[in-house]
Amino acid sequence: MSRSVLRSIFLVMVLVAAGCSLPALNPTLPSPDLTLAYETLDAALTAAAATTIPTSSLTTATLTPNPSPFYSPSPSSTATAEATPLATDSPAVPCNRAAPGTPTIDITIPDDTTLQPGQVFSKTWRLRNVGNCTWTRDYSVVWFSGDPLSAPRSIHLPEEVKPGGSVDITLDMVAPQRAGTYYSNWKLSDAQGNLFGIGPTGGSPFWAKILVLPTNTSTPQPSPTPTSTPEVRVTGLANLTPGDTLDLDSNQLRQGEDDDLAYNLSADNKHMLVPIHGASLGVFGFNLPDYHACLDASLVNESLVINGMAVGTYFCYHTGQGLPGWARLVFLNYQDKALTLEILTWVAP
Repeated sequence: MSRSVLRSIFLVMVLVAAGCSLPALNPTLPSPDLTLAYETLDAALTAAAATTIPTSSLTTATLTPNPSPFYSPSPSSTATAEATPLATDSPAVPCNRAAPGTPTIDITIPDDTTLQPGQVFSKTWRLRNVGNCTWTRDYSVVWFSGDPLSAPRSIHLPEEVKPGGSVDITLDMVAPQRAGTYYSNWKLSDAQGNLFGIGPTGGSPFWAKILVLPTNTSTPQPSPTPTSTPEVRVTGLANLTPGDTLDLDSNQLRQGEDDDLAYNLSADNKHMLVPIHGASLGVFGFNLPDYHACLDASLVNESLVINGMAVGTYFCYHTGQGLPGWARLVFLNYQDKALTLEILTWVAP
């Protein structure tokens, strides 16, 4: 628009404004100063021209969008965002894994508790959930091997256990009528029937171990012929992996020339107990042998394959020093090859 046109418009506006503001009964009011009006319009136009942004500068201006909760940069955006790298070196935590509770796994009936034949008792274990899955009420504790001791073969967990939590599991049991040492091995089962337990690989059972005492009777017995009572030299559990050797005189692993028994795995996956350094070994059965039974047993110094043998099987042995004793198969894990034996070695009278 030309400056002359703007001046004409401004002039008309001034005149109209002046006319509207004049009182109807005062015709002698002086006319507006047109020169002052033009000077005011020139000054305004000059100031506007001085502050006009050149066209060339508009082509290089950068518009920065205001942050908005609805703004999401596209992949082609020049803005960059810092991302926290995912850890790739952390070991995966399995879904189902248990560990002994604190301060102990055996809340009641610790190992080697002595009981009377037929005695009713309650065994309680405390287990921790160290996996990454919640143990629901559909999880169960199930009998795995050994003697169930008259307990139900499977019961559901008493409560839900989240990762990091603990639970006390109680089973009502009955001691057998016959004197001896008894193991009852148990595992956990998820809702799909997958078994798991404790130990380094999560495959080992937890157990109850009791000693049932002989029945006391009041029937008079003839005085026995005095005989020497064999003294127990060593007893306890031995945990072995393939390649381990065991000194049956001390229940110590890898003692060198004093070792009496080796646990080996053949090329065709056969688990073998091998007498070494003059020791001998033989299968006895499921009954607890006494001193004279193992002393007089027919033994060999050849490898004994234990694949398929039932938990609770007894073996008689003579150590390299000629001492008699027995070993009991407590646990054999065919997956991680772990073997647990209970041994007892007598001192010859």
